[in-house]
Amino acid sequence: MEYIHYSSGQYLFGRCLNGIFIAFKLLFRAVIYSPLLITGYFIATKILSKEDSGLIWLGLVLVFAFFIYLFLFFLKGMMIALKSRGNFLWLLLFALCVMYACVAPVWICFDDIEKLMLHLSKEEAPTLTWLFSAAMAGYIYSRYQFLLNIAPAIAAVPYQAGLNLIYFLMRGYANK
Repeated sequence: MEYIHYSSGQYLFGRCLNGIFIAFKLLFRAVIYSPLLITGYFIATKILSKEDSGLIWLGLVLVFAFFIYLFLFFLKGMMIALKSRGNFLWLLLFALCVMYACVAPVWICFDDIEKLMLHLSKEEAPTLTWLFSAAMAGYIYSRYQFLLNIAPAIAAVPYQAGLNLIYFLMRGYANK
């Protein structure tokens, strides 16, 4: 077995670089899930007071954000079921879900994106801002895939419940 020995400075540099990469990855995920986190925060403000522990605040915001995430997949299940039955209400649910999950994070960060693009090129900043924003919204959409009949394992139960609810209601409607 061959061992590679790095100097302690190289090892420290590699660890710091890895930490920076993890921080950027977490920051990007926070931007993607920012509507869920912000909504979770607003719900938590109705329950907690400013004197409560920061860990309780963080935990409650994350719990509410998780339940909103599950509700989003419940709506996706309803949307897929409505679409498969030919009911045009799926378009309303689709617009609602895309606006909340994909457009809202880009809208929240739009000014910061614009400032960053101004540093890159003053002449092309508006074009670059809109291109980057569209790419970011497209990436966020690819995380949810609202038009595909799939859901992550953690959200499979509410997704299936949304499908079953619409199938049950449409079957009852068809019998009348």
